[in-house]
Amino acid sequence: MLMLGIVGLPIPDETLLAGVGWYMHMSHRLTFFPSVLVAFFGSITGITLSFVIGKLGGRLLILRYGKYIHFTEERLTKVEKLLEKYGKLAIFLGYFLPGVRHVTAAAAGFGQMKYRSFWLSAYLGALVWVLTFITLGNAFGAHLHHFNVHRIARWLHTYSRGLAIAAIGLFVLVLLVNAVMRKRRADRIDRPGEENTK
Repeated sequence: MLMLGIVGLPIPDETLLAGVGWYMHMSHRLTFFPSVLVAFFGSITGITLSFVIGKLGGRLLILRYGKYIHFTEERLTKVEKLLEKYGKLAIFLGYFLPGVRHVTAAAAGFGQMKYRSFWLSAYLGALVWVLTFITLGNAFGAHLHHFNVHRIARWLHTYSRGLAIAAIGLFVLVLLVNAVMRKRRADRIDRPGEENTK
């Protein structure tokens, strides 16, 4: 999943990593180093695949078909400027910028960066990124463990009907406010036209 997420498919990578860390603490079925290792290999496979796509496909091909995996021209231009300014550091830091990490590798590929220059920053960034979010998830699991989860679950069950009604009411209120604002905007647009016809 990490491999596909880094290539550009809409997979919440950080949530997935934090979820692994959380599950590791809560269930004790996963252990730290094998989890980090699997996540690391998934990440470097994805980032390498993005680099190869950029290298073989080039900028024009990516702009033509990249819209399906969020490779927009605006995003590519932004990442190209980052690469020009910061080089390998942009590839390393790109992991921590949602919507940027999968584009940095492709941009490095069609920007004719050599693989030997690319891999160290990309793979080191992957390791730090994976360790950061798995550790955060694990720490969150440890913190959550101190709360009485069963008591919270009972409270939610008792007040679930009221919470559902409140949520629906809030949703309807947002729709009404949105409709009123749209109508006002439409009225403002129509008024100059009316004055011209008079």
